[in-house]
Order: sequence, then structure tokens, then C-alpha cells
Amino acid sequence: MSGAHDYLRGALFSPTAGVTKRPWTGILAAIDQVTSAQSPESEELLHQVLTDYKGKLQLDDDAGHCHAMPPEDLLRLIAVQTLAGWDLKGHRNAISLHANPARRDILGTIARRVLRG
Repeated sequence: MSGAHDYLRGALFSPTAGVTKRPWTGILAAIDQVTSAQSPESEELLHQVLTDYKGKLQLDDDAGHCHAMPPEDLLRLIAVQTLAGWDLKGHRNAISLHANPARRDILGTIARRVLRG
């Protein structure tokens, strides 16, 4: 398991994930490394981001935030785009969880576009 995978899993799924504050730059660096090369480990983690992660990231206030979108949705958006590029057919069900027509945010819009092809 790579350090980036461990870091991202810790931020999202560890028992202290909703308590421990992490720098946004660290989260972005980890997701960038996870998405930089297709591997079974990266696919599994990104799939979990779409299907299993229901929490709220606790971010270090001093690190700043790069986007108006909630950080959890930005991670999901990156996961949608990456998994669709790697294997849309294999991840269609996970992506469709965020493609609900009632969802009027950018994540829903992108997920629907990806599924339409």
C-alpha cells in the first residue's frame, strides 16, 4: 500500500477521520497520487470514495480551501472522472449513485454526463 493511499484512507475511513484535522493540500496531494496511475488499489479506493464515504472531512483551517464545492464532493468528482476514464463499464453503478436527476450540483451534472458518454 502506498503512502498516498494510506493517507487518503486515514482521512476518510479511520476511526479519527471525523475528528483529526488534516491540511487540504495533503488531501489534494494524496488524491493526485492515487489518480496518477491506474492500479487495482487505486480503483478500489476511488470506488470506496463513491460508495462508502458518508462523512465530512475535518480540514485544518489554516490550510485554506481551493473550491466553493464541499471538499467531499470535490473528491467524489475526481473519483467519478478518474474511474470513468479508466473503466466506465466497471464503475457505472458507483458513478450512478451521484447521477440522480434531482441532484442539481456540479457533481450530479458531471456524473450524468459521464454516464451518457
